Amino acid sequence: MFWLAASLAIRLTAFGWSLWIALRRRDWRLGLLSTLLGVATLRLLAISWSSGFTPRADSIEATGALVSILALGAVFLMDRIYTGERSTQAALSRSDEALERLSDLYALVAEHSRDIIWTLNGDGSIGYVSPAVERILGFTPEEQRKRLPEEMMTPASLELATRHFQRATDEGINEYRYEAEYHTQDGGTVWCEVSAVVVRDAEGRIQRVIGATRDISERRESDAHREQLQSELLQAQKMEAVGQLAGGIAHDFNNHLTVILGYADQLAEELRDQPFARSMVEDMAEAAERSAALTRKLLAFSRRQVVQPRIIDVNRLIRELDPMLRRLIGEEIDMRLDLARDLGRVLADPAQLEQVVVNLAVNARDAMPRGGTITIASRPTALPDEPGRAGAASVDGVAIEVTDTGIGMDEATLARVFEPFFTTKPEGRGTGLGLSTVYGISRQLGGEVSALSRPGHGSCFQLRLPRAEGEEDVSDPAAAESALTGSETVLVVDDSEPVRRFVHKALESRGYRVLEAADGHEALGVVDTQPRIELVIADVVMPRLGGVELARELAGRPDAPVVLLMSGYAEAAVDGSTEFPGAAGFLQKPFGAHELLGAARDALDQDA
Repeated sequence: MFWLAASLAIRLTAFGWSLWIALRRRDWRLGLLSTLLGVATLRLLAISWSSGFTPRADSIEATGALVSILALGAVFLMDRIYTGERSTQAALSRSDEALERLSDLYALVAEHSRDIIWTLNGDGSIGYVSPAVERILGFTPEEQRKRLPEEMMTPASLELATRHFQRATDEGINEYRYEAEYHTQDGGTVWCEVSAVVVRDAEGRIQRVIGATRDISERRESDAHREQLQSELLQAQKMEAVGQLAGGIAHDFNNHLTVILGYADQLAEELRDQPFARSMVEDMAEAAERSAALTRKLLAFSRRQVVQPRIIDVNRLIRELDPMLRRLIGEEIDMRLDLARDLGRVLADPAQLEQVVVNLAVNARDAMPRGGTITIASRPTALPDEPGRAGAASVDGVAIEVTDTGIGMDEATLARVFEPFFTTKPEGRGTGLGLSTVYGISRQLGGEVSALSRPGHGSCFQLRLPRAEGEEDVSDPAAAESALTGSETVLVVDDSEPVRRFVHKALESRGYRVLEAADGHEALGVVDTQPRIELVIADVVMPRLGGVELARELAGRPDAPVVLLMSGYAEAAVDGSTEFPGAAGFLQKPFGAHELLGAARDALDQDA
């Protein structure tokens, strides 16, 4: 009876549990098992009912109970299996949802990225292209996917991209980057930076390449501009260094030329009755004058030439030069003037400005070996308040342009056109100082010069100077001719002994009493110990105490002598000023005896 009751209880429990699970899970397998258990339980009850619940053999009842236990175990096992399947399905569902969310996030990033996001399949075909391609290249993603590689990039960039992909294939590289030039829809090109990541399978084969293409045109333009500024800075530093060297050489050379020209002048006077000997001396003086002109070019380039500026009407200066320029350039070249009305005036040394126009005209002539047209124009313009510095406030200016129809220049020549001693002319036909002189004068006058040219299309040089207020000074600056003799006491101060000796002899030969000093300190001692000295002729640049400082020292003394300054250059001594406080005049080296005597007499008479 015990086993019957146990079997029946177990079967009823298995049936009820399976039925509840089947209904809850809604699974047909559990429903079928529940039905079988239910049938087995009803059959056991029917048998027990028909026998009046008479006990059977314990083995039969025990077997039935065991079968019921196995059935209950089967129900439990199937419930666990079903629960595991449901958990796995739930996990897979959550994973799919996460992947879907991640995919949506990646798609959102790709769709809104300013860079072109793209993928390549293992066979090299394009898999995906983001919408940014239309903003950068002008093609829709569908159009870009259909384009051939050679249609996308320039040949050089395509070769670079192919080389990087090949290296990734052959050498196992998983990341690479390069810059490429892409063709755009409007027929132009744009520079882009390409970054790529290689995705491989377990065997190392390339499955796809994921990359981003970024427009770097502005960055490249910025880099190019920075490189240009660095190049211009290096060029300016080189020009300044050469200018300092040229100025120093010219200053020393002028001292030697002063002696040569001075003695040549005196010899010519002494040999007035000997024509043959006098002609040789005059030839020597002419050669020295040409050398002096060369040093003036060097000083102009180095901005160490002493200038005597005044208000100049640019149009008047060009018109006055016109006849001489036409003779200079020859009849085979047509020269035209295009001068703006109401141009304004500039503050400049007339000789320097004439030198600029002549140099530019000669340069234009040499650029037209088969003839052509030179146009000299003037026009209003604007230039930076600080010439050479980008971004500076602009001021009103006056431009002088010299344009030719000659052979023109390539970029390499144009970049060096203002360098000293650089010339494209055959050997012996040019010194290479003409345009560098123009450059130096433009800087010394507070302006700037530039050049535009293309091979076969001629050249245009433009000098820009600040506009100056005031009326033009049309008076003749040359001193009136006067007697060159005198009896006054003159102190000659120069650190160059040959120059002192020449000046001493030239003055002494005309009746002056002459004393000497090697520098400013020595000169002060001479003034303190000697009887009245009427005139001091002093070099501007000397060791210990220069001429400008000496003039200032003497100016505060009673019965101060007149000071006449002389130099090959004086910019460093007077901080760029064109006036010499305490000095009655200035004598530009090299000079001859006649110029020396005239300047000395003028200085003394001015003080009288």
